Amino acid sequence: MKYYSLIPELWLHYLWNANFITAPKKVLQDQTDVTILFKGWYNSGWGPDFSEAKIQVESDLLFGSVEIHINESDWFNHNHHQDDQYNNVI
Repeated sequence: MKYYSLIPELWLHYLWNANFITAPKKVLQDQTDVTILFKGWYNSGWGPDFSEAKIQVESDLLFGSVEIHINESDWFNHNHHQDDQYNNVI
């Protein structure tokens, strides 16, 4: 089920950037604990949506870029998998 299918992607960018996604700890569908330590810096140009983010997944600390899409298939539809600028997306 796609919960956000009716929400425009730019609205999700706004929510992420404005810290309206406030709960610091998220639990994914598979019960994985995810903590957003720093959302990153918004990128209005070409490349990932946010840079220099810091996110903890279980005990792993991840640093890198964040790319926000409504559907995971958009990663491939937008050819991010073939663009070196997206190699450090976490």
